[in-house]
Formats: sequence, structure tokens, C-alpha cells
Amino acid sequence: MALQASGQIKISEIISELGYAGGGDHRVAFLHTGAYGTINLANPAANRPDGNQPHLMSEWYSYDHSLSANAKYWNFADTQGLGFSTTSPRATGNDFSLSFWINPKWAASDTNVMLFMATNSTTATTNRLFFMYDYGLNRFIARFRSNAVNSRGTHWNVTSNSGATGITSGNWHGTQKGNVNNASMAHIVLTFDISQTTGADAFQMYWNGVRLPNKLTSLTNSFFHFNMDNIYINRTNNGTGNSRASEYDNFTFFDNKLLSQTEITNLYNSGAGLPAADVGENDNVYLAFDAENDPPTAVDGDDFSITWSNFVDAGSAVDY
Repeated sequence: MALQASGQIKISEIISELGYAGGGDHRVAFLHTGAYGTINLANPAANRPDGNQPHLMSEWYSYDHSLSANAKYWNFADTQGLGFSTTSPRATGNDFSLSFWINPKWAASDTNVMLFMATNSTTATTNRLFFMYDYGLNRFIARFRSNAVNSRGTHWNVTSNSGATGITSGNWHGTQKGNVNNASMAHIVLTFDISQTTGADAFQMYWNGVRLPNKLTSLTNSFFHFNMDNIYINRTNNGTGNSRASEYDNFTFFDNKLLSQTEITNLYNSGAGLPAADVGENDNVYLAFDAENDPPTAVDGDDFSITWSNFVDAGSAVDY
């Protein structure tokens, strides 16, 4: 049972919530630093102590020691996807990073899966960042397309990177998921370094914290920058032909941030997926979708002032 949201909280109440059975006097500093029970990071940052001085009793408001991490994921059937829009968009022109968890449930006969797209249009494909899985080629494809030019892009073959994916032959689909956690989800990260002059150098991909080293193509052309008004998950901006049955969780898009290996490892969290904010990676978050609310909601992080509206709503939040 969660602690109260306001008013006076007693040390004995916190001790009880933590399930600590030891006797004697209890020090407030030890409470805040986890000496009487590891702090449950599934609680939002506002509902748990941060371990830093001054140690305030109010930091325990609404703390729930039994709260389940990642209570829900988002379930898509074929032809379902999400779209979020903002009227205060940021423009391309910076590094960016993408982090999400996915359970592929599509059939072995499917073709392409549009995992992510950022664009300034709800119909045109002239300007778009996208990340997809091409079933026919058995490749992940990342591309920065601007003014109808493929400015940067590269591919990763699934089996050529089996050390990360866990798939040594065949395709990625619902009965061959590769390396996954206990919820059958893989953690995928895509990073883009705008300072690099070739597509192969600009894009990096990680599966469960491990970088995919082998790439197959490198697109390199001029940049034309555009506003990222719309973010799509599991679909394109102009239809659901590339929307596939799947499960997503903790989808986070970082702008003006190139995730480091340490940060990627933190987000992977030994396979126990958590929202980026709960593992201390909330800076430069342009959009975060944690699948906990239905209808779906998306928020920004600590550094931007972005309000997101959900304008394409398909699929549903499901308990783990």
C-alpha cells in the first residue's frame, strides 16, 4: 500500500512500507539511501527519495514499495500504429537517439515494419527520419531523408549481426524473436551523429546494449533540415501498410543527444526495462511514451517544453 501523498509521514510508516524487520533506532539518512530496503525505482522520480541531501520526509509522498516496474506495454495488431504531434516542434540538425523495447509478433510471411518515423507532414514522405525492418532483405534500415534526398542512411543484416541479435539464420518474426528478456522483448537503440560525413558512420544500432558492427550500405548526400512535428510508432505517416502485430514499451526519442555506451547500458538495465527517467536518462528527451495510459500519452523530458497530442490512436495498453 502506498504512503500518503501529503501531511506528516512517520519513520515507522516508511519502515513498514519498506518491509524492514530490523529493530533499534532508524536514521533518516539511512532510509533515503536504501539501507533499510532498496528503493523501488518503478516509482516516478517525484514519488521516491533521490538519495541526496537534504533528506526530506516529503520525498516519500506516494511511495509504493510494491509497485510493479513496467506495469503495461502497448499491443498492436496488424494495421495498427500510433501518431503524436506538437505545435512547438524542434528541427532536425542535431544528433538524435532512439530507445525502445519491442516484441515482434508478425507472421513469417510479412514484409516491412515501420518501427519509427519523424516528419513534418501527415502525408508526404519528402522529409522524414525513419527506422524500419525490411523482411524481404532481412535488414534494419535507418534513413534521414530531406527535400526528397536520402541524406544519410545505412542497413544492418539480422544474421550478419547474430552476436547481438541472437538470430543465426532466417528472419526476425513472432516465432524467431532473437535475444529477448523474460517478457519476450528486445531493447533496440538507434543513434545518429550528425557530424559524421557518411551514412554508415552517422548511424549506430544496438540490440540489448550490444552494438551491431556489420553494415551493408552507406547513403551520403546533402542535408536539408525540417521540423519534426509528428512522431509515428509502428506505422508510416501516410498509412498502415507497414504496421505489424507487435508489442512496444518505453519508447523514447532524444534530440540533440548521442547516447553513450554507458547510457545505453543503463537503459537496457540488465533486461528489466524501465522508463528513461527512472534510470536517470531524462535529459534531452523530445518524446517519451511508456504505454502506461490508455488513451496513449507522450511527454517530454527535463530540457524541453513540448506538449504532445495523440492524433492516431490504435492498439491498447495491456498488463504484463
